[in-house]
Amino acid sequence: ADLFESAQTLCRRHGRSDPLFRILRGQWQLSIGVADYDRAYALASQLVQLAGGPELSREALRALGTTHFWRGEFSAARDELRRALEIEHAADSAAVSLVQDTEVALRAILAWVHAFLGNADAANQEAAAATNLAHEGLPPFSRAFAWGGAMWTGFYLNDASSARTAAVITRDLSLERGFDYLATAAHVVHGWARAAQGDLEGVDEVDAAIAAWRRAGKAIGLPIFLVVLAKSHLLVGRASEAQTVLEDPALNHGLERELWLRPLVFNLRAELAGIGLDATRGATRV
Repeated sequence: ADLFESAQTLCRRHGRSDPLFRILRGQWQLSIGVADYDRAYALASQLVQLAGGPELSREALRALGTTHFWRGEFSAARDELRRALEIEHAADSAAVSLVQDTEVALRAILAWVHAFLGNADAANQEAAAATNLAHEGLPPFSRAFAWGGAMWTGFYLNDASSARTAAVITRDLSLERGFDYLATAAHVVHGWARAAQGDLEGVDEVDAAIAAWRRAGKAIGLPIFLVVLAKSHLLVGRASEAQTVLEDPALNHGLERELWLRPLVFNLRAELAGIGLDATRGATRV
């Protein structure tokens, strides 16, 4: 962070906006990674003001829309991501990132937004558009991210078949390139899809993936992984196990910042309440 701050000061002193944009984008990405969404929002807003030219504007609006999503502001996220897609892509323009393709990221996140807003057709359309872009010419991470986006879209829409297919592709691409988070997420969603299709051992796949992630000392993604585990237990009739997962401190601590997760947790708690279990004991209110 100190290095980013020093570089930012130097760029401002010399009036260099393009390097400054990339520095702020790096700071934004770091803020997203540690779930500091208030700082991420402030940085994304600066990116929008600083952006010059269509590609930087698209990337800035992607950052802003993505931040709105993580803050649970789904309508605002949809509007900013759509604004970004309305900006015409210049075929001869330089990529903003060598790792992440802007349009793939835009469409993958927009698919999630539509899923949370209850528009399944639009969600599937954007997820398909992202995977259609995931050809050999894209950076490997973008290809894995596109299929990971489709995988999570399937989960959010309770579409076990599409989620399972996308999870296998995400897993294979990620294992090949060492994308540990995406590989773990793929096992988590794949296990849920198996459980949703009647395979009791799918829950074990979810549980094992989370256990390995925790043993490695990783925290990113853990709240949503736990939500998937709770949902998987419910699918196979293990309500008490689902209740225990929803009481996990890592999930409840995560809910303090991961506001986008609250609707999923609310629905799970409502389902547990419907069968006579109190899933709010010791939990963060949502």
